Amino acid sequence: MSVRVRYAPSPTGSPHVGNVRTAIFNWLFARHEGGEFIARLEDTDRDPARYRPESIQDIETSLNSLGITPDEWWVNKEPSGYVQSERLPFYQAAAQELIDKGHAYPCFCTTERLTQMREEQQSRGVPSGYDRRCRRLSPADRERYISEGMQYTVRLAVPLEGKTTYNDLVYGEITFENKLIDDQVLLKSSGWPTYHLAVVVDDHAMGITHVIRGEDWLPSTPKQILLYQMLGYEQPKWIHAPLIVGTDKKKLGKRHGSTKFVEFIEQGYLPDALFNFLILCGWSAGDENRELFTKEEIVERFTLQGISKSAAVFDYEKLKWMNGSYIRSYSTEKLVALCMPYLVKAGTVSEPISSETTAYLAQVFPLVAERMKLLTEAPALVEFFFNDPTEYEDKGKRKWLTGEEAQNRISKAIEVFSNADGEWTIENAELATNKVVELTGSERGPIIHTLRTSITGRTVGPGLFETIAVLGKDCVVRRLHNALAAVTIVENAE
Repeated sequence: MSVRVRYAPSPTGSPHVGNVRTAIFNWLFARHEGGEFIARLEDTDRDPARYRPESIQDIETSLNSLGITPDEWWVNKEPSGYVQSERLPFYQAAAQELIDKGHAYPCFCTTERLTQMREEQQSRGVPSGYDRRCRRLSPADRERYISEGMQYTVRLAVPLEGKTTYNDLVYGEITFENKLIDDQVLLKSSGWPTYHLAVVVDDHAMGITHVIRGEDWLPSTPKQILLYQMLGYEQPKWIHAPLIVGTDKKKLGKRHGSTKFVEFIEQGYLPDALFNFLILCGWSAGDENRELFTKEEIVERFTLQGISKSAAVFDYEKLKWMNGSYIRSYSTEKLVALCMPYLVKAGTVSEPISSETTAYLAQVFPLVAERMKLLTEAPALVEFFFNDPTEYEDKGKRKWLTGEEAQNRISKAIEVFSNADGEWTIENAELATNKVVELTGSERGPIIHTLRTSITGRTVGPGLFETIAVLGKDCVVRRLHNALAAVTIVENAE
C-alpha cells in the first residue's frame, strides 16, 4: 500500500507549534515510506470570532520555511479540490446517504431548546449531550416539518448498544462504549458540514492511508470510525501523537511563552533548529546520547514506532540552546545573510548593502557567533563594531576608567597603538598590548580589561586581539582617546 498522509489546518489562527509538529510527522512518514504528503484547508468553521483567512499565509509560511512543502495543495489560490468550502456538495450528498441508510436523521431542535437542555443537564449533574429527541420522531413528523420549511441539522445516529474498538498504532487497542458517544451534528442547517463529516469524506476521497494527528483528537475517533463504517469506506490507520506540554506539565499555552510557529521565526529561531526540536517533542530516534540531526538523517530514521505515548515537554531553554548550536554550524556567509534583515531593521546597517559592509560583517560574525542563540541578538552583539561607545558599562567604568592608573594605561596604549608599524593583525595587536603592559609596569589582566572597556564599552565580549584587528588601527586609537576623556570627566565629577 502506498502511503498517503495529510496535514489539514484550519484558518482560525496562526499555526501553533503543536499543529506544525503534526505536519512534520506526516511529512517525515511520507518521505521515509516514499509516499505522498498532501495539505488540505479545513475552512468550514466560518464563525466570525474564529475565522481568520489571513492566517492562511502563516500556514504556508510555516510549511515553506521548514522545507516541507506538500506534494498537493491549494495552488495559486485557484479552485483545487483541497479547500473544504469548495466541496460542500460532497458533504451534503454524504449526509443524505446516511439519512437514507438510517444512520443519520434530521434534527429540528432550536438553539434555544438545546441551550435549555444543556442547562438542565448541568443542574442535575449529568453528562451533557443531545437527548435524541428528534431521533424518536416518526417519519411522518419529519416529512411534515421539512414540508413546513423548518430548519434542521443532520445528526449521526450512533448505535445505542455495543462498542466501537480500533487499534491505534501508538496507544494500542482502544474501546469506546457506543452509549456514551453523542449524536454528533454532521451537517448544519446552513448546509455546511461539521468537522467530523467533512474530514471523513475528504480523507476517503483523497485516499488517505494513515491519519497522524495529536492525542487531543482521540475522543473524536470513534465517531469517525462509525462514519467510515456507515458510508462503506475503508478505514485508514490511526496514529495519535502525544500532547506538547510546558515544563509545568500543563498543555502548552501562552502562559508558557510563544506558541505560534511564526512568532519563533520572528524571534530569530532557525527553521532547521525548530524542525529538529519539534521532531523530538514526542518522537525518539533511539539514540539517547544525540539530539542534533540533519533533516536527511531524521527522514532515514523516522518510523511510527518511535512516537511516544508520554506528553512531550516544550523546553524553551533547550530550544534556544539548539538554535545556538545550529547558528554555530552555519558558514559565515550564510549566517551574515540570515542576520542581515535584523541588522537593517535595527539600523545597524543601511540598504542597499554594500560589498564592503558584507565583507566587514564576514570578519565580525566569527567573533560573536559563539555568544549568539537567536538571530535577533545579532544587532546588539555587533553594535560596537559599527559605533564608537558613547557610554561604558557601569562596572567597567568604575573599575577600569577611573583614576590615574586608568589614565596612564590608556595614555600608554594610545602611544603604542598610534606608533604601531606593519600589518594590523591579531598577532600584532597582542604584541602591542604586551608592550603597553611593559611600559606601565601593570599586570596583563588590568591592561586587557581597560582596553576592552575603552574600545567596546563592555566588560565581556569576543577575543580582544581579534576585536582590535577587525576594528582597525584608526578606530582603536580614536576610541582610546574617547575613553581617556571619559576618565578625566569621571575624576573631575568626584
